[in-house]
Amino acid sequence: MAVLEEHIANTDDLALAVKALRPLGYKGMAITVPWKVAVIPLLDGVDGDVEAIGAANYMTIENGRLIGHNNDGKGVVKAIEKVAPLKGQRVVMLGAGGAGRAMAVELAWAGASHLTLVTRREEQGREVAATVTRASGVPADWQPWSGEVAVPDGTTLLMNATHLGQKAVAEALGEA
Repeated sequence: MAVLEEHIANTDDLALAVKALRPLGYKGMAITVPWKVAVIPLLDGVDGDVEAIGAANYMTIENGRLIGHNNDGKGVVKAIEKVAPLKGQRVVMLGAGGAGRAMAVELAWAGASHLTLVTRREEQGREVAATVTRASGVPADWQPWSGEVAVPDGTTLLMNATHLGQKAVAEALGEA
């Protein structure tokens, strides 16, 4: 399986990489930041999770067709449910990128009663909140992230779905 990392500089590179998979004999490819949404139009099809979530984190080649899948949120749900049930949780999630959108939908499917998405980009936050509600029926809203985050009263689970902490070098909160 191929892995997209720093080798892909723009959507043209992404299209070339995806197009090369079949002739090179690959069986699939992992997809990471920032290509989880941008890759979808390059695929021949998507599974139900990608259809609902709007992001793919891996693809397989099935009968010569590139099929997008998403398991970003499933592992998070399993990990949380080892220590606390999700049913009825009021979740505040910091960030709503490709993995965050998958986590938000999966948390709603697992029984969360409400989600608040806190992002710096309003369009992204509102779009993911709408995706959660459309996919699950669970109410979700957006809250702007500017300066210190005010966690709404009644929150029972706070999650970080940003890329902060992934890099070896410390990042300033305002750069995420």
